[in-house]
Amino acid sequence: MDHKYDIDSLNTICENLVEVSSYSPCRDQVVAISGEYNNLSGNVSDAISKLEKKYICNQGEFTDSKNEYLAWYNHNKTILDENNDVKGDQDILQKRLQNMKSLSGALPEGQRLLDSSIECGNKALRVLPETGKQKVKSEMDTLKDQFSELSKQTTEVISSLSSVLARLQEFAQNKNKLKEWLENVKTKVPEKFVTKDIVEVRTRIENFKQIFQIWKT
Repeated sequence: MDHKYDIDSLNTICENLVEVSSYSPCRDQVVAISGEYNNLSGNVSDAISKLEKKYICNQGEFTDSKNEYLAWYNHNKTILDENNDVKGDQDILQKRLQNMKSLSGALPEGQRLLDSSIECGNKALRVLPETGKQKVKSEMDTLKDQFSELSKQTTEVISSLSSVLARLQEFAQNKNKLKEWLENVKTKVPEKFVTKDIVEVRTRIENFKQIFQIWKT
């Protein structure tokens, strides 16, 4: 379409040549030029047809590849959104961590789909007119930004969940140790230990001090 003016001009020139072709000295030259024009016109038409087919093919490949990637992305973005909360009991958090690790394991497949989309997009850019390139470039940038952000958030959520679970496990261990210590103290402390004998009271105080020191260590 950008060269429509050139084609129209060639047609006009060719028509003018045909008008003067009845003049014998010009006839042979007109026939030769007309043949060259017909060959050129046919080659241009073939080139346009091939470019149109290639354009449609590359555009279709990019669209199909992009949609396949977006289906993967939307599925895994939902997993991220459903498992990024660090509030809950240990069992719930453990389940979320497992889901996020599964998402992390799926990232290489997402990278493959993204690379395929970018490759198809670059093919489309080679045959697109300048006016159509910006839209494809913008879509490609969006795909790359989406994957980069998903990867980043996946790493951050896994780190946060792992940290919270580690603290909960540490708390549970310390709680169990405290319960064991209290049970041990109960076996060593008589129900009635205060007597009028000051010596015995002091002895029991020392015993409690020893128990306390053992607990501290």
